[in-house]
Amino acid sequence: MNTTTRTAAKKSTPKVNADNWRKHLMATIRAKAALCGADVTGLQMDTVTTDATWGDRIGLVFHGASDEVCERAARFFEAWASKNLRALGVVGGYQAQSSIGYVGAMIFTRYQNGAKNWSRDDRCGVTYDVEAGTVTQYGVTDRPVEMKRGWATSYVYYPCAD
Repeated sequence: MNTTTRTAAKKSTPKVNADNWRKHLMATIRAKAALCGADVTGLQMDTVTTDATWGDRIGLVFHGASDEVCERAARFFEAWASKNLRALGVVGGYQAQSSIGYVGAMIFTRYQNGAKNWSRDDRCGVTYDVEAGTVTQYGVTDRPVEMKRGWATSYVYYPCAD
């Protein structure tokens, strides 16, 4: 690539900012995967609440591809967020404290009545069997309409209001 082509490419690529960082992140993941020869076909990401104990810890959950690809994407996001999100002003102040950390497996369930959510895979008292499509809690087994596994990393924490 000559200097003229490189300069034109830089000018045509929008600079990453607090509004477009999710699109930039996914494009970066796809580009890095292509360099390694990894197949990220179907990879998707959603915003998710990873913890709501004393406020809301928000993150991204990666799903739609193989478990290995999704976990690697979540771990890549952890490193990428550590490097980029504070600089972009997405995290850093009291209202949006930095809370970057790998969370692990999460399970999405959607029921016939419309209830749906992502839950941590290690939720106490609940057993998820994605392959069988069942959720068992307090000895009762239920079969959601939709069930899938994803891998998450949190990036920001919004403390409870005083």
